[in-house]
Amino acid sequence: MNISDFQFFRQLSTAEELSLSESTKRFEFSRDQTIIAKGTCINHVYFIVSGRVKDTATTRSGKEIVFNTLTAGDCFGIVSPSSTKEAQSDFIALEETEVYAVCVNEFIRLMRANATVSESVIAEITRMAYNFSNKLYEIRALDVSARTWAELLRHAANDPRDTESDYIEIKNLPTHEEIANTIFTHREAVTREISKLRKDGIIFKTEQNQLVANVGLLEKMVTDYS
Repeated sequence: MNISDFQFFRQLSTAEELSLSESTKRFEFSRDQTIIAKGTCINHVYFIVSGRVKDTATTRSGKEIVFNTLTAGDCFGIVSPSSTKEAQSDFIALEETEVYAVCVNEFIRLMRANATVSESVIAEITRMAYNFSNKLYEIRALDVSARTWAELLRHAANDPRDTESDYIEIKNLPTHEEIANTIFTHREAVTREISKLRKDGIIFKTEQNQLVANVGLLEKMVTDYS
């Protein structure tokens, strides 16, 4: 996968692709390695080739809050030409992760010079705002059980679904601790709810230890609750 394969850059001219390539580096990060630290200057916009990255912050009491989990095809570190370039949270690899890092000045130049790049940035920021709005609603409107169902559905949405079946295999599902940090609860509560879902047959493990969920039923449960 090349940097020009990402949606942001698919309509660049040959000259723009060359300039982008010259301003891009490829990095590999190990599990738990910090890619961007909160409070540091953002020098690159990152595009994930493989692996997973969490957007996270730690409270004064030491509790971790995960704002988002990013996977292959996602990006992070986007800054506005007129705003601060200081990171507001930490971005940490959840597993071995490979990324393209585009120099932020080159990225801003492309935004100004190419409408398709600007449109992609607007679409990405809109998507992020929509996701955060949904998450805020869930925190205020749903209990821990329903928030767990919703989080499972979010991860199921990342995988292709057979339209003839309500069941889908959820790949790269975070740990119970990671889910808890994402939905603002504690690990024990998530473990209890996952165990109940397995007992009720709503989710189950395959022989390959992959999680399969009845997403049709989970969607109905969330809708009925809210």
